[in-house]
Amino acid sequence: MIARQIEILREVNSTVESTFSPLSREQLNWKPASDRWSIAQCLDHLIRTNEGYLPQLAEISMGTKRKSLWERVPFLPAIFGKLLLKASQPNGKGKMKAPKAFEPLQSNLPAETTANFIAHNRAVIRQYERLPKSNLDFYRLTSPASKVIVLRLEDVIELLPAHEQRHLQQALRVMQTEGFPR
Repeated sequence: MIARQIEILREVNSTVESTFSPLSREQLNWKPASDRWSIAQCLDHLIRTNEGYLPQLAEISMGTKRKSLWERVPFLPAIFGKLLLKASQPNGKGKMKAPKAFEPLQSNLPAETTANFIAHNRAVIRQYERLPKSNLDFYRLTSPASKVIVLRLEDVIELLPAHEQRHLQQALRVMQTEGFPR
């Protein structure tokens, strides 16, 4: 399971590097509409989302993760995990509002955003490689967006790559939008 998700993360990195690295800052920050995100904002959103999970993944890898009160409630992880996994699938139809904690910081991001994403994603891959290979259902994580949203480690392992694929597709659609600077 973990190996397949690492493969997906690597594929996302490869596509981001080959497709977005050659783009100018203007192209990375171009928005199809005022209420839509640019390529750079999609990448920044993914960095901000994943950052919140990295410390918890590290604690699990080191064996120091302690369950919070909410993480001990047995039914919460199953409920939230299924909902978030469904909403984050790359082929998902609906548009979702990102939690405030995960919104991109600005609309005029530096050209280094692509390189920052690639480096950040490599850190996610390293954390995945360090995770235990068994008994994954034992571990719980709290969403950085809300302390009452609790997820099973198995769900987070699937969630982050699926979420990246979803926003990679969104960023690729930006490039295909009429008016994209060439």
